[in-house]
Amino acid sequence: MIKRLTYCLLLALFFSCSAIADESAEVVGTAGGAQLETVHDFLLFSSSTKTPARVPQNIAVGTLIRISYLKDGRVNEEDFPAVDIAIRGDLCWIHSKQHSQYDSTLGDTLYVQPCRKLR
Repeated sequence: MIKRLTYCLLLALFFSCSAIADESAEVVGTAGGAQLETVHDFLLFSSSTKTPARVPQNIAVGTLIRISYLKDGRVNEEDFPAVDIAIRGDLCWIHSKQHSQYDSTLGDTLYVQPCRKLR
């Protein structure tokens, strides 16, 4: 009985963890809104700031996307490299830099919600 209960608990834990794991995506669809997190790397630490931004309705890995956001009361437009896309539920992370064990610096990230995987 205890062995069966333990087995059931392990299965439930496995399926609940796999349901909330991040998934990669090649192309995502957005509603056009995002949060831009800009990372500032310093010698001993890094900090970041978040700003509301506008993004295209379709974003694909490996493309430069045009984003716009307010900074110091003015609208800024810039190209953002969509190097990697991760998705969990209806939240996407669009990374400007691939994470690597050999490089500890962080890139900027777009947090997009709602977001859906197209491919």
